[in-house]
Amino acid sequence: MKKIFCIAFLIFSFSCFAQDTKGTIKVKKAETDTTKAEFPGGNQAMYNFVQANLTYPDSAIQNGLSGKCYISFVVNEDGKMSDLRVVRGVKDCPICDQEALRVIRMMPNFMPGTKDGVPVKVTYNIPINFRLK
Repeated sequence: MKKIFCIAFLIFSFSCFAQDTKGTIKVKKAETDTTKAEFPGGNQAMYNFVQANLTYPDSAIQNGLSGKCYISFVVNEDGKMSDLRVVRGVKDCPICDQEALRVIRMMPNFMPGTKDGVPVKVTYNIPINFRLK
């Protein structure tokens, strides 16, 4: 009788302390007011600027080189660009990469990105296409 009582007590005590796996705790993410850094006039204005100022290098044309160059930079809290670099360049055409960097350096200051109303640094990546027609 004692054994049955002890076993029943153990089973009852385990069931009292068991966790309910059906319920989940939902944590509400704090909402923040965030804006990205933006070229004056928007993305279309930026691509128009690049297209108007980019010159296809003569040596690349003569050698039939084309491809896409990816430029990365940081837009600082004041809208100025820094840390410009080629992430991935046009294959066999370092002069194309240099031309892409030249044009990006010519860009006017961006409107800085903000988080909760405070200007922050934002990393920006731009693809520049060198395509022969």
